[in-house]
Amino acid sequence: MFGQREFNLGLPPLSFFLMEIKIPYSPFKKGAVLDKSYLLPDMGEAGPSTLASPDVYLGWSEKGIAIMIDQSSTADIDIFFDTRDQKESIVPTRFCHHFLFSPTVGAEISRFRIEETRPLCDPHELFVKTDSYQKRQRTSIFIPAHCLYGYDPSSFSRLGFAYKLRVEDAKLFFNLEQRPAQWSSLQLHS
Repeated sequence: MFGQREFNLGLPPLSFFLMEIKIPYSPFKKGAVLDKSYLLPDMGEAGPSTLASPDVYLGWSEKGIAIMIDQSSTADIDIFFDTRDQKESIVPTRFCHHFLFSPTVGAEISRFRIEETRPLCDPHELFVKTDSYQKRQRTSIFIPAHCLYGYDPSSFSRLGFAYKLRVEDAKLFFNLEQRPAQWSSLQLHS
């Protein structure tokens, strides 16, 4: 499913701190191409990297979250959500989600303390499709609302969010998945 060895493209932790990003509502369909209005700011331009930062697009609706990653490689990507954006939490809670996506499949690989345990998303519920064009890869992802424990945009209009690429020649220097308080904040706008 995924490469045997785990390597991480180190995005600088400061890229995520205090970042608040407005995310537009999207009445999207699975696999739809998200336009430039959904493009997130570059969160990796200051970090050590052998690859250009990917273009990451994100939209939301009551049905779930659509993500599109446009990159020059076929690197797997880790995506993190906190459906309550709990900045006071120093460890992942039951509202935190860690997904790993390859160009063709995805899975939730969240880890919790015992008292925070909840069922993980069924990998068959995740939509992943990758297309190649002009020496680039465009991966479309859809995470249904029922796969995001605590996702309720009508009551909580903010999400914690972070991502990182997995590449073989990068050094791990920051354990991002275990630091949800340091993820950026997404504001869900209609």
